[in-house]
Amino acid sequence: MSTSSKERKGQFVAGDELCYVDLALFSCLSLFRSGWMAGLPRDILSAYPTLAAFRCAVAAAPAVAAYYAKESDKVRLAGFRPDADAQAPA
Repeated sequence: MSTSSKERKGQFVAGDELCYVDLALFSCLSLFRSGWMAGLPRDILSAYPTLAAFRCAVAAAPAVAAYYAKESDKVRLAGFRPDADAQAPA
């Protein structure tokens, strides 16, 4: 994604409009950093700043943020909100 990020315009995969691919990639990246997958540390994306920034951009999109703001299960609290709002799994 870092190579293609030089060529793409906008904060999402296909530009400035959120699309299905953005949501699919967001879901995978968020699950990876949720702390619920054995062997994957919560800071797994720290070595990949482009992917981390992309994940946060999708998480902050109004429709996505509104959806996850009302969710209260532990996986969604841990991995699917913007980084500042994520809570460690209990």
